[in-house]
Amino acid sequence: MEPTDNRDTSTLSAERQVHELETTIDQVFQSLAVTIVIDPECGAIVAANDAALDFYGYTAEEIQDVTVTDINTLSPLEVHREMQQAVEDGRRFFEFRHRLSTGEVRDVDVYTRPVQWNGTTCLYSIVHDVSQRVRTQEELARESSRLQGFLTGTDVGTWEWNVQTGECVFNDRWAQICGYELAELEPVGIGTWGRLAHPDDLARSGDLLQQHFDGESPRYDVECRMRHKDGHWVWVRDSGKVMSWTEDGKPLLMMGTHADITYAKRSEEQLRRSLSLVDEAEELAHFGGWHLDLDECRLEWTKGACRILGVEPDDAPATYAAFLGLVHPEDRAMVDSAFASSLGGASPGYEIEHRIVRPNDGVERVVVERCAHERSAKGRVVRSVGTVQDITERKDREANERRLEEQVQHAQKLESLGVLAGGIAHDFNNILAAILGHAEFAALALNDGHPAQQSVARILDGVNRARDLTQQMLSYSGRTVVDMCPRDLTKLVDGLSDLLRAAVPNSVVLQRVLENSVPLILADGAQLQQVVMNLITNAAEAIGDGQGTVTITTGITHRGERGSDQEILFSPGGDHPAPSDYVFLEVSDTGCGMDRDTANRIFEPFFTTKFHGRGLGMAAVLGIVGQHRGFVTIRTAPGKGSTFRVHFPPCASSGESDDPGSGDESMSGRIAKVLVADDETEVRETFVLALRQFGFEALGVGDGLEAVEACDAATEPFDCVVLDLTMPRMSGPECFAILRENHPDLPIVVASGFSVETVEEALGHPGPNGFLAKPFSLDTLREAVVAAIAETTVAS
Repeated sequence: MEPTDNRDTSTLSAERQVHELETTIDQVFQSLAVTIVIDPECGAIVAANDAALDFYGYTAEEIQDVTVTDINTLSPLEVHREMQQAVEDGRRFFEFRHRLSTGEVRDVDVYTRPVQWNGTTCLYSIVHDVSQRVRTQEELARESSRLQGFLTGTDVGTWEWNVQTGECVFNDRWAQICGYELAELEPVGIGTWGRLAHPDDLARSGDLLQQHFDGESPRYDVECRMRHKDGHWVWVRDSGKVMSWTEDGKPLLMMGTHADITYAKRSEEQLRRSLSLVDEAEELAHFGGWHLDLDECRLEWTKGACRILGVEPDDAPATYAAFLGLVHPEDRAMVDSAFASSLGGASPGYEIEHRIVRPNDGVERVVVERCAHERSAKGRVVRSVGTVQDITERKDREANERRLEEQVQHAQKLESLGVLAGGIAHDFNNILAAILGHAEFAALALNDGHPAQQSVARILDGVNRARDLTQQMLSYSGRTVVDMCPRDLTKLVDGLSDLLRAAVPNSVVLQRVLENSVPLILADGAQLQQVVMNLITNAAEAIGDGQGTVTITTGITHRGERGSDQEILFSPGGDHPAPSDYVFLEVSDTGCGMDRDTANRIFEPFFTTKFHGRGLGMAAVLGIVGQHRGFVTIRTAPGKGSTFRVHFPPCASSGESDDPGSGDESMSGRIAKVLVADDETEVRETFVLALRQFGFEALGVGDGLEAVEACDAATEPFDCVVLDLTMPRMSGPECFAILRENHPDLPIVVASGFSVETVEEALGHPGPNGFLAKPFSLDTLREAVVAAIAETTVAS
């Protein structure tokens, strides 16, 4: 039996319609986007559709305990104020940030209006999640800010160009680079660029632009100059790219930047000049640098280092192993050991001298290499830097200086021995003269058959032998009287053939290699014969009783700046022989030879390696060679024989006569006049007499005042003055100053016992035309006067 419903049909129908309406409303409510209903008085969420439950992450039961202050990130007070405002306004749009059940916060737009809900005024709110849109806007804002920051930070101007219309849009910085405000340039267009750009840069800019339009380059990029408002030129880098094209493939919109690179260009130029200066300094100092990255095993060189190594920069060794290939094979192990030791040790680097062989010309060079290491915190070498300096010329100079120093020391030693020998010979001759005189007196007093006659004869014979010995000592000391005249060395040696053959034993072969046409030399015939005989005798004795060969050679040779390292040089004057042609006499033997120490002493008086030798024959040879302005070289080694070569300077091309003074003193057909000013009568008269014998017209005065008066009063000017520094009435420096002022072209040779430095300090600048350090030889006097006159003649 069904229950009976007492309500009438109309009531039931109304209720059914209400129910259907509520159902429809509920369906609409559920079908909407995130929708919630809020009690504005307490903030409770009185209703939430399924979309809201899904969005906020709550169940239907959980949402009943959630209030709007739980989901809104504003403070409760602010939330309450916003709800009251919404009720009062009737409808409102809000931008809120809502918190989900997970704690995540979303950006939302809320559309709300007051409604009656179950008899209560509530806020019906539709919530849209706009987090992605907000993030996108924020990202766009950040990118816009970054772009503006880049433009501001890089200080570049921007431009937009409609290629087809010529319209342009520049930013303020584009104009400011050239010193303008943008308003000063308006209206702007492509013509603005043309007016400001340097005329010489427009063509190149146009070519690069066309290449970009034609697709030959991905972008347009050029460095050019633009006229600044104040008139100077600024450098800019103009870069851009076509962003859009017309339908027929023509460039339409192009965008780009202008960057001020004036400072960079100046820095680049300064860097270029600095690098050029460094390169020039490296070349001047024979210096270079290198850098080795041990992590990458990469070796880099400066241009100066490449020049030293003899390689082009592109061909420079890129690894340490390749560099070792340039090191001299004999030094390679030493260099590698030094580098390896410095890597493993605590030392900061190393310094080593070694040789390299340049690949471009095969020349061997000497370098000094310095290295410093850069280590990591753990002490491992990660980087090495170093320098290389070519010291070949310095090493050569040092070797030459050592050789010259040895020669000078040897010459000084020989000179001291010569002084000693000359002094002994001079005193010994006095003793011999007395012995000889008394012996001759005794011989005259003895009758024939007297028992003492034989003893006196032996005394006389001994005196003669002693006299020969003193003559050899005088030859070594250079104090013998000589007869110098032009002579043919080959003819002289050829004329001694029979005598030379007799001087060597039959077991020795004598060979002659004589050059027929050699220049004449100024020499004393008798002394040359003595040189030849002493050298031949010495060579034969070096061979001894066995068989061998002695070769005598004459000829002409050229000697350069440096001699051979294998030869030993003996220059009696102590000077290094000047590069020139020399006539030579050479005697070589196949005898026992000598070590270097023995050869260095061969010309010392009384030094001999022979049992019966006196040690004066070779000493006399060096003395004679010194008188002839020559020098001697020796090549020898134990067991390889010896070669003695005597070098003589040839006569001048004009020829020299027996008179040592002829030819030098004539002055355009007249005799040169020389004034000698010296307060020492004997010195003055000696100088005057010597100069007259040399072919000069000479006059002597006793002090500086007389010298000035003589020069001023001379009807025919003097050609040279020999001036002493220490004189009465008017000193040498005072006289020198007056003569220089009154007769500026007059050559003056100063004679003094003071050093040349003292004389130069006393006389000032310009100094004298010549200097004679007392005591000096008369030949030295003649040479100084001739040189002073010649110097002045050439200068005039």
